[in-house]
Amino acid sequence: SESESESARVTEEGQSDVSRLDGHGPKPASTAPESVNLPKRIVGVADPVRFVSDHSYIPGLTSSHFEYLITSSDDNGTYAVRRRFSDFLQLADVLSETHRGYFIFPRPEKGTLDAAAAGRTEAEFLALRQVELERYLVRLCEHPVLSTSDELAVFLEADGSLASSVAWHQVVPLRPTLLDGILRLPGQLIGSESAVPTVQDVKKNSRNTNDVMRMLKEVMVKEEAQGEVPAEEMAWRRIREGVERYSECLVAASSASERLVRESERLSIVMGDSGLSLIRMAKYEDDYGSPTGRYSPFAATTHAMAEVSRRCGMELAKMSKMERHATEDRVVALEPINNLLAMAQSATSALMERENAFLTVRSVQDDLNKACASLDMMEKVQAVTTLPDPAAEKKLAALRNDVVGLEAALRAASTTYETLFERNKSDYTRWREEQVSDIKAVHLELSQAMLRHGSKKADEAAGLTRDLRSAGDRKRSMDE
Repeated sequence: SESESESARVTEEGQSDVSRLDGHGPKPASTAPESVNLPKRIVGVADPVRFVSDHSYIPGLTSSHFEYLITSSDDNGTYAVRRRFSDFLQLADVLSETHRGYFIFPRPEKGTLDAAAAGRTEAEFLALRQVELERYLVRLCEHPVLSTSDELAVFLEADGSLASSVAWHQVVPLRPTLLDGILRLPGQLIGSESAVPTVQDVKKNSRNTNDVMRMLKEVMVKEEAQGEVPAEEMAWRRIREGVERYSECLVAASSASERLVRESERLSIVMGDSGLSLIRMAKYEDDYGSPTGRYSPFAATTHAMAEVSRRCGMELAKMSKMERHATEDRVVALEPINNLLAMAQSATSALMERENAFLTVRSVQDDLNKACASLDMMEKVQAVTTLPDPAAEKKLAALRNDVVGLEAALRAASTTYETLFERNKSDYTRWREEQVSDIKAVHLELSQAMLRHGSKKADEAAGLTRDLRSAGDRKRSMDE
């Protein structure tokens, strides 16, 4: 059908786009971490159970949530813990901060248990979320680095509530509040408080710190330094643009897939309704047409009409059932497109993390250059000054401290940028190979489903044609 062709065409364009990504820059070396000796962890999500908590500080008020049974096993043993959906959100946030630059499979989206709002029953919603959560954990366990991370190990193995787990709080980075940064901003602007970022802060994305001054500086650097980006960095930015175009192709493929499924469902309904109408018409002819037709020369015609209607109706009902099965197979075949899209968006986010780290390096470098220039000028002034100036000496000492702090911050920011660069390279190579392989698998599965059900429909249509021709031959013989 046109929808099937469109879905296949758009997906093929996406495959072509991801195959051309390296044409926008240097082909990265295959630096993916070795995964041969990694422990294989098997995970499963099941048995959602509602828990009701009583807020004693508000008499009579209770709240409820669902917790899922998470089972996992590896070479070290088997574990079973219960986690709620908010725990998965925490895991995703922690991994995005502690493993910047890696292509991390996105967590499931938030939803609502309100059946009217979600368009499904509570049981259906929980079953769907259970599948999504399991897929999320499976994809994390398939990653060569994330699968051995302390964060994932604690999430899957720590007994009891995650919020009360000491091991979990040890792996979760402290995140200062933005309010503290806003309160510091006036002092940083007038110079009464140091605006030098700490070594720990420059290792993080600015959005994960409370340094509002740094956020503003990086925005300015992003606007002013577009022509000063190194060639290798620009090449990888073009790769990121290629990944974004690939994501757009996958969005179009996903939309075409949804249209294909909807059209297939409508076709099944139309076939079923048409078949039922023909069967009812045949029954009406049997009940009323045949008894009254014997008094007229149209008795044979009426009987033949009833037989043809019944045969066509039964065939349409059968093909309606076949179309439902074909729809189910198409859904299974096209489902990986959503996973491909999720990973493409994750790849874009990971590549953007490296670009943000580059902005941090450039921002700190600019601050260091300005501080060194100011220090050099003040030292020259101080050298020709004969009278002691305690205020100037204090300012000079503070400026020297700022230079030392900025040099340390620059080293840390540069190291972080190089680390994210290597993570991008390794995961991009692995992700690109997986994407091409998965797209080929989608094409193969969809083609096989189309061929399998198309052959069945063709056989049924051929059988119906033969029967109708036989009925026509019999009718002509009777007329003669």
